[in-house]
Amino acid sequence: MIVLCTGIIRSGSTWSFNVARLLLARGATAVRGEFSNKIRTAIRHGVAARVEHHVIKAHEPDRFGKRMIAEGRCRTICTYRDPLDCIASGIEAFGETFEDMVTLTRRHLELLKLQREAGGVHFVWYDDIVERPHERIRAIADYLGQSVDEYEVRRISRSMDRDSVSRLVKELPTAPADGKSRQQSWDPETLFHPGHIRERPRTAAELLTSQQMRYAVGQLAEFVDANGALREPFKAIGRLQRLGAA
Repeated sequence: MIVLCTGIIRSGSTWSFNVARLLLARGATAVRGEFSNKIRTAIRHGVAARVEHHVIKAHEPDRFGKRMIAEGRCRTICTYRDPLDCIASGIEAFGETFEDMVTLTRRHLELLKLQREAGGVHFVWYDDIVERPHERIRAIADYLGQSVDEYEVRRISRSMDRDSVSRLVKELPTAPADGKSRQQSWDPETLFHPGHIRERPRTAAELLTSQQMRYAVGQLAEFVDANGALREPFKAIGRLQRLGAA
């Protein structure tokens, strides 16, 4: 099985990547997980290595990857979040510039739109990862055709919670101050980075100026309302229904 884990930057795609990887690893002898936007090349290497399941995280999959999504030739899990929060989180977590984060977020929203139109994609709303991780894991397991009991759900959830990830990233090497070897800070198995865990993440309202907020809203107007929140047709695609909701 080929699984693409896409999503807006800083919306939980690393979490979904690991959930998919751990679910599939339970009953398989060869599971490959990696980050690559070059989907054709990644799959070719996976075939050569005779992997049973191949989980690929890709924020900007190549034309081949987009065609696979559109034609339903892979399983795709796409995470998303209110764009201004993604922008603020990218600045704070990875030191990206405001302008670059707006550009990245715009491109990732366009991919979100493409996936929504393609159908067959499993969308994951970020707030559900934070507030209802067990339900989200069960939903992903169903999408991947994996039967999972409550013990397994709890085990996977614990391995991906804040405390567990915090312990993991504390053991990672620190990137050089010149930033030339930034990739050394990423865990090659889980793809977590020290920036994924911060003591007190700031919100967009705390981090961005009013001028920056207006600029971002203007650049993302197709996808957000006047306050910068994701428009409802997009926000609704992957939210778990609350009990008692219609």
